[in-house]
Amino acid sequence: MEMTTETQRLEALAREWEWLQALSSSFKGPPKSEADLEKRKEHKLEVKQFLANLTAEQRNMLIPPKTKTTKASEKKKNTGNTAKPNNKGGAPSKKRRDQRREAAQETLEVLNTGQYHTEDGRLVSIEQDLQASVEGTRLYRPADPLEESLIRKATTFRGQACLEVHNETTFAGARALLQRNAARVCVLNFASAKSPGGGFLNGAKAQEEDLALRSGLYACLSRGNGVADYYTENQTTRDGIYTHHMIYSPDVPVFREDGEVGRFLEVPCQVSIITSPAPNATVFQQKNTRVRSKKHVTKQTNPPDDMPAEYWQIFQERIRHVLHVAIANGHSNLVLGAWGCGVFGNDPAKVAQLFATELQAVAGHLEAVRFSIWAGDRVDDPNLVAFQRQFA
Repeated sequence: MEMTTETQRLEALAREWEWLQALSSSFKGPPKSEADLEKRKEHKLEVKQFLANLTAEQRNMLIPPKTKTTKASEKKKNTGNTAKPNNKGGAPSKKRRDQRREAAQETLEVLNTGQYHTEDGRLVSIEQDLQASVEGTRLYRPADPLEESLIRKATTFRGQACLEVHNETTFAGARALLQRNAARVCVLNFASAKSPGGGFLNGAKAQEEDLALRSGLYACLSRGNGVADYYTENQTTRDGIYTHHMIYSPDVPVFREDGEVGRFLEVPCQVSIITSPAPNATVFQQKNTRVRSKKHVTKQTNPPDDMPAEYWQIFQERIRHVLHVAIANGHSNLVLGAWGCGVFGNDPAKVAQLFATELQAVAGHLEAVRFSIWAGDRVDDPNLVAFQRQFA
């Protein structure tokens, strides 16, 4: 288990480093405005904090040290006898990243034209569905009284909701519920607090990027009415907790299959999406370390397990707000997951416990809740195991 945890930690760090590099490459040329300058300064600080928090071993795995070039190695390089880079356990290969970046451009084209061609050449239009999703997208602010009136009007169900945990992607979980004739499935987007789609356009691969690649989510986050305030409010935070601002996008068309890139679907489906960032335990601890000692940063090598009670209270409130937004919009079938348990460093057992508490409070409004946690062939993945134990 310990080895699996460290492997997962390294993979999460690799994804974050890839995203930071992709964002760095987007800052080309002189700043376009004061806001752009501030954004660049903030990004530079984030990179510095990320690197300061790495162990020497992690740094060598993610950023291999440059070696001196000898005449022999130069000759070998010139003759083409170079070894292929080993990406096992490290950052994704450049080829796969380029493939995802190219696929992201294809997705943008679909979002701009409202249509795409399947492998057999058939034209599929999502224009009307996408327009309805974008126009229906709305921002929920922390003070919105969701629990008072809208939730009372929601449909109630007898008995307990069906709770399941599966090793699968978020959209795979949504399709599984839809195949059971579940009505209006809603999924949680483990969102970036500061950038629509995260590193989707630069080929990064995490949960939000995967959703953006395969659906109309990016159009909703970049064009939706009032959603800019979500990013503005979160960009003002510096402690990693972020805010309870959330974006709800109804019936978003999903048009790609699972897979590294995913073929275009013959028949797209529709899934509603709630966009919200989990509190970032790793950043929170880094900031608190700096408050205690401005002279140096203590390196954090394990997921934080000593977070203050106030931190978990905020996390629980955010889970509650997610559930209330879903129920207020008529959703009784949800796809959730190990929210904030990757590079954000939250304890999966604690997060699973918080979900269980809040789900119990609204159980009468829910039919099915599916925790989709992608672990690949790692059946002992800590996130998957923690949620399986909680909801067994």
